[in-house]
Amino acid sequence: MGADYDHVETDSDPTIFSEGVKLTSDKYGVFVDDNLSIGDFSVTPGIRFDRMRPVGDFFSPSLGVAWNPTDKITLRTYAARGYSLPTLTVGATQATVTTVQAGVETTYIPWLWIKTTFFWNQLSDVQNVNEGTIEKQKILGVEVEAKTVPIFNTSLSAGYTFMEGKNRETGEELIRFPRQLVKFGIHYNDVQHSLRGALLGRYACGNSQFSTNARSSAMLLDLNLAKKVFSRRDIAFELFFNAHNIFNGAQDTLDNGFKNARRWFEGGIRFDF
Repeated sequence: MGADYDHVETDSDPTIFSEGVKLTSDKYGVFVDDNLSIGDFSVTPGIRFDRMRPVGDFFSPSLGVAWNPTDKITLRTYAARGYSLPTLTVGATQATVTTVQAGVETTYIPWLWIKTTFFWNQLSDVQNVNEGTIEKQKILGVEVEAKTVPIFNTSLSAGYTFMEGKNRETGEELIRFPRQLVKFGIHYNDVQHSLRGALLGRYACGNSQFSTNARSSAMLLDLNLAKKVFSRRDIAFELFFNAHNIFNGAQDTLDNGFKNARRWFEGGIRFDF
């Protein structure tokens, strides 16, 4: 059980509104999740309610089921209804999604964990900012993930996602759409010295009708470091440092559209109790 609140405020594009318009969004949410174990089955029901302005209220039910036929195989299925936060523009809509997923994970191959997931998403009220239209979309695909067991406190991870997206009303293929995603990671976790780190990479192969708009050559790299400096009973202090998009790569889908965040850093102290 939990609750959260978000407030976003921004100024409108001066090229659209010469006098400037301040746009805001407020979201209040409460949610309840549970996990029930029945023999080799695990059932995870959940429900969430959000009150959002300016778009309205939304219920998000979900249900997941996992089955372990052996100690090395887990079969999973999941269904949920959700939403995306509205883009802060005049006349913004709230995109909604119904998702169904099914997959399997296994450790039958020595030293390796593998997971495969098939997914089907049906979206409504998607705001196409570039075309000025409201669309219904369908996105389906498959995702494969793998991770090695730690050797000298170090493990490797990799993932691949293939997606196909279409306009449900016209049947046209979605453009400016990341059809393929490739991820990799190098993870370090020294429990004895309370030191953790990860180098994570992400490559997106965009789908565009205009070669000048699709930039699929950049691999975005993030570096995450953390060191616990104090721990006593249930209290701990941890220093952390994150470097995002280390080489300042660009995976823009439009020259004049939404761009990925460029290089930025963050750091601080975490307090756990």
